[in-house]
Amino acid sequence: MYLEVLPLLFFLAWSCLSAPQQPCHPGDEFLGRCSSSLSAHDETPTCTELNLGYCNDLEYSTTIFPNILGHRSRYEAESGAEYLLLSVIHGLLNGECSPEIRLVGCSVLASPCRDNKMIKPCRSTCEALRKGCVHAFEAIEMAWPYFLDCDRFFAGNEEGCFDPLAGLKARQEVALSSLSPEEPSTIIQFTYASNAQMYSLLKRTAAKCSHISHVYSIGRSTEGRDLLVIEFTDNPGQHELRE
Repeated sequence: MYLEVLPLLFFLAWSCLSAPQQPCHPGDEFLGRCSSSLSAHDETPTCTELNLGYCNDLEYSTTIFPNILGHRSRYEAESGAEYLLLSVIHGLLNGECSPEIRLVGCSVLASPCRDNKMIKPCRSTCEALRKGCVHAFEAIEMAWPYFLDCDRFFAGNEEGCFDPLAGLKARQEVALSSLSPEEPSTIIQFTYASNAQMYSLLKRTAAKCSHISHVYSIGRSTEGRDLLVIEFTDNPGQHELRE
């Protein structure tokens, strides 16, 4: 019986040894959770010119590979799903949270480099972005991008991080300061919103102004969707005479 089992054990052992190794998930190797035959530690990271088509308008001109996600070259970065998502995110979110999402995403794909060392983007910037934009992803039933995980791929201020939105904020402040207080801006940007996005907008508005607003349904459409309205009053949720 033992002689009959040995060939089977030998075959199983050979299959395990000869099976192709599963590649590391992007970012896991960088964090030391796994390794491949071409380990990033076998390479000498050096600063290189930033040349990612969708990220060429950043505030710096050099980056470093391997990057935070473990991409070892510009080609790997541009071939990844993360770069593809950044290229279409404006359309997916109907322009909401742009260009902030792209700039922060680019700071992960191509972090700045100084003295052949990577400078990670700030965790506080990522957290503020997620707080202000997660609703846009929920509205289209899409999860927050994994490569914008604030705890995993970003650094604290005490670690010497950089704010990828600093330049954008500075330009916005200059633009606002140029407006005359006597002549407020009348520029209004109109965008189309999906049903889910409108629901999200109404509920977020009511949550921020809960002391004067209330959202409720006045019925259903022919497609069975709630017809939501928002009221603004000093007694939200209470119908008063003559109002």
